[in-house]
Amino acid sequence: VKCPHCSALFSRRAALDHDALCDRKRVPCDACGLAVERRLLATLHKTRDCPKRTVRCPFGCSLVLRACDLAAHHDQATPGHCLLLLDKATLAADTLKQHDDRLVDLENQLARALDLANAATAGLADLAAVVTALKLDLDAQIKTHTDAA
Repeated sequence: VKCPHCSALFSRRAALDHDALCDRKRVPCDACGLAVERRLLATLHKTRDCPKRTVRCPFGCSLVLRACDLAAHHDQATPGHCLLLLDKATLAADTLKQHDDRLVDLENQLARALDLANAATAGLADLAAVVTALKLDLDAQIKTHTDAA
């Protein structure tokens, strides 16, 4: 016998067993009644496609309802959702302002550090000139002392 759903071959005695397990057989969803392949029922249908699956309102009002009722909820709760979104936008703007203030502070610290590094570099150049002059003077004194001896 050949399975009408998946084309597997088996004996007549095994037909009922196979039919009860065939992952290509369409079976009704226990929530919405739609016939769906058994292999997709628990994974895609019940988690993504079933209109009777439980979902949370995406606007953050913490309501849990059936997916098929979500559009009506959105129509009913639009003013409340707008206030929730405004609160989130205000919080995001405040956070952005804090980050911007911190960035300005870090830029100022960097500018001060660069000024200090430039001053230190200039000081090192002056020190190198002094050391070079001292070395020339020392070399001249050694030469004078060696010539006199």
